[in-house]
Amino acid sequence: MNNGNVEVLDKFEGAMIGNHEILDDNIFFELKKEQPTYGFNNKKFDYNLHFHFGIKNHSDKNIILNIFIECKNKDLKKPIVRLWTSDNPDEEYNLEKNIDGKTDFHGKSFFKIRLDANKLLYVSNFPPKKYSKIKKRFIDLSIKSNANEIIIGKTVENRTIKAYEYGEINHKPAILFVSGFHPPERDTIAIEAIMEKLTKNEWKNKVLSKYSFSLIPILNPDGFANNMQGSNANEINFHWKFFGNSIDKCPESNSIWQYCLKIKPIVFFDFHSFTFQDNDAMPYLIPGGYLIGKIPRRFQNDLNKKLKELCNGRFSKAEKILAPNLLSTKLRTEFGTITSPKFHLHMKNGIKGSKDMAISCLEIILTLLDSYNITSSSEILKKPYGGLKSNIYDKIRIKTINYWHFSMKSILRKLIGRKKR
Repeated sequence: MNNGNVEVLDKFEGAMIGNHEILDDNIFFELKKEQPTYGFNNKKFDYNLHFHFGIKNHSDKNIILNIFIECKNKDLKKPIVRLWTSDNPDEEYNLEKNIDGKTDFHGKSFFKIRLDANKLLYVSNFPPKKYSKIKKRFIDLSIKSNANEIIIGKTVENRTIKAYEYGEINHKPAILFVSGFHPPERDTIAIEAIMEKLTKNEWKNKVLSKYSFSLIPILNPDGFANNMQGSNANEINFHWKFFGNSIDKCPESNSIWQYCLKIKPIVFFDFHSFTFQDNDAMPYLIPGGYLIGKIPRRFQNDLNKKLKELCNGRFSKAEKILAPNLLSTKLRTEFGTITSPKFHLHMKNGIKGSKDMAISCLEIILTLLDSYNITSSSEILKKPYGGLKSNIYDKIRIKTINYWHFSMKSILRKLIGRKKR
């Protein structure tokens, strides 16, 4: 849309914005929206939070524009803590400081943008990267690090889902790192950092003498290609509803699971990232009591402890991450896989800071594996919920943990709420 002096650009690769209206120096935007996904216990996951658009000043005067996202006034309570801007969408965006604006952190925002005469500016509340460039980066890194590129399946729109394997994946304990469930989060840089580390042959050869790696950087290619908020092309957020979809609606989850059945990872690590949120990096943690066997339980607890320390004590134990329809839960219950089911980086730390944290996560896992002297998958992987390794004590313990997280905690919340009223 163009009002003569100001034009909104929304057709470039990576654009993520809905309808808009220009009234003088005010621009009113709607977010590009997709249907919420309903996961376990009908939990709603609405990821309609991110925007990315361009604006062009066609006049010979500097102007200040009022930008309204999903709102009509400035009456919002919390200050905006970060935006990213660039005059070239092919380059890395700059993290803006001293923003004059407010938000509710749930999709509504107001802020002012200064636009110099004849200036073009791209604005986002996450650090954008074109899907075409992300794909090319991983192709280049796979060649440089001598990865074995595996096509593990296809998406709704027939794009390929790729895994990059290192080492003897079927003979040495496999560590699976993934990213790219939710396109705006830019968490693919974590896998990029690990692949960069794997270009160092002396280090790589030492590690691969004991373990193998599988890296899946873009779990949701259609989501990236179509600039989705958090879903595949059929608007399914399959991080939170990995199981329970038809193959036609979500072929991605079926393909990924079939691949997991082949490699049976001893460790599963899922990277995500905060973008505009006003908080810090943190892991979601799985109680060690869910694991069968002394070594797996101790390993999971030690992993939790180290990840908490890495994030300065910040973590989440929200019960939604324990839902039975998640990939991480199925890996744990099917094989006894040690999991970090959702590790949030934070883009406020920049590309380098986020990469450094991803490498720290990698080093924590390798240090723990060495400290427990894990030399085969059988030392971690069990048959947790029904096999010979699972005894009555294990079953009672796991049922008790589930009862606490999925029943008692909600009852206590209701009771506390009544007391407050």
